[in-house]
Amino acid sequence: MLTKKQLNTINHAGFKLLIQKAMSIGIDVYLYPNYKNFARFTYKGQVIYANDAYLPLQSKLGNFTLNKEITKIILDEHNVPIPRGIVAKNKTEAIRLIKKNNLSYPLILKPIDGSLSRGITWNITSQKELKNAIDYFTNERKKYALLKQNKFIVEEMIAGREYRVIVLENEVISCVKRLPATIIGNGTDSIKKLIKTQNKLRPKDHPIKLDEIAKKSIKKNNFTLKSVLPKSYKLTLRNDVMVGNGGRAIDYTKKINSTVKKQCVKAVKSLGLEYGGIDIISKDITKNKDYVILEINSKPVYTINEKPLVEGEGVDVSLLLLQKMFPTLKQ
Repeated sequence: MLTKKQLNTINHAGFKLLIQKAMSIGIDVYLYPNYKNFARFTYKGQVIYANDAYLPLQSKLGNFTLNKEITKIILDEHNVPIPRGIVAKNKTEAIRLIKKNNLSYPLILKPIDGSLSRGITWNITSQKELKNAIDYFTNERKKYALLKQNKFIVEEMIAGREYRVIVLENEVISCVKRLPATIIGNGTDSIKKLIKTQNKLRPKDHPIKLDEIAKKSIKKNNFTLKSVLPKSYKLTLRNDVMVGNGGRAIDYTKKINSTVKKQCVKAVKSLGLEYGGIDIISKDITKNKDYVILEINSKPVYTINEKPLVEGEGVDVSLLLLQKMFPTLKQ
């Protein structure tokens, strides 16, 4: 049995969830002490190894997803809907390519590699904001070793909501709608009190953060922490949808359109994967229109698709993965 200390050495939340689920249903798990995130799973004599959240359900082609530029090329060649964009390595090149390709504001800038929303700027509405976004990317690249590439992607922002879809083999097994940290006015309480009240309803380790980003958003909307929002007024505190920053995840597994499901499976297959997480922007994912695939992750953090983080029924993704790894595991 692994100790809590050993589990805390795992830095991939999805992999940690998988290991916890495996142990809870009788699968023996061993973490190799000298190799970070290298684990051995044993069940009824069958042994499976997994390294750094890469499961035996995946092929080495999954490494394509580490580079968003390559991912976009492959998806485009398979007629998977993706946002229009350019790749650049400095301000001059970005401005030139944006004009050449007639990209329209608002835009989003993101690194070619990296994760967890690092280096990303949303809702860029002018050339000045674009330059600031590039400066922010450059600073984040220096700060985090994960951002190894000096190139970045600039794409047209698509109107709609973001969804995280999990594909396993030829099936969409889970879909959640992701919403940014938002508070709703009641005509009585201050913004500060509304945030405090909302946090009482959230998991303790996933509160709405009242950081500089949130404070800037409040100020940008001409409010202060003491301001009382009108009844039913929705104030978005940040652009990212990270649950760890106060975002929400709502189960949409039974609502996603069947044709969109097929596109998700095709997208994952085109990258040589059997398993992956897909980020989609859609105005209404229950319909087969107005959506694009933003990116695909070959080792997705699916904690938002499971309880307790997901709102609604949710899906036990960990169990489904383990059942694919160990066919003799009881359904």
